[in-house]
Amino acid sequence: MPKDFQVLRRRLQSDCGMEGRREFIKIRRLLEKHSPEELEKAVQRALAINATTVDVIRILLQENREQPANPAPARRIFAQRLASPLAVSERRSGSIA
Repeated sequence: MPKDFQVLRRRLQSDCGMEGRREFIKIRRLLEKHSPEELEKAVQRALAINATTVDVIRILLQENREQPANPAPARRIFAQRLASPLAVSERRSGSIA
């Protein structure tokens, strides 16, 4: 068992007793849907922010799986607008809306 899991288990058991043990089992069961690497990363983040419930770790796992939106198309459109003849003339006249 990775070191972070051991730390998490000890922390949950010392803070919550038997309920902490149940919480740790619920966290370990997340391995049924997530890779060990993903879960370990989420546990590390949870320990870092001192939020060690199964619900928080689920949210952290979900955050890791979501891909950020690609801002490139928006930047390209913005750059095209700035380069357009109308935008250049608006900048020269000082009437940019």
